[in-house]
Amino acid sequence: MKMKLMTPEAIKEIKSLIPDHEEALMRWGAQMYREGIVKGAILVGTGLILGSISGAVKEFYFDTKNRKSEEES
Repeated sequence: MKMKLMTPEAIKEIKSLIPDHEEALMRWGAQMYREGIVKGAILVGTGLILGSISGAVKEFYFDTKNRKSEEES
């Protein structure tokens, strides 16, 4: 999803909604903020898990390979 800047026309439309729908706009903004936090937390958690797994696999693979080469020497 590509980020787009708001056009001046869109800003004017939103400003015109504020007097009548201020509470709804605040709740909508808060909901978008929370969804972004949740998505970010999921991405961070996924990265941590994948990093831990890849680190363990690398350590296991290279330790086993190094042990075999040391035993052969």
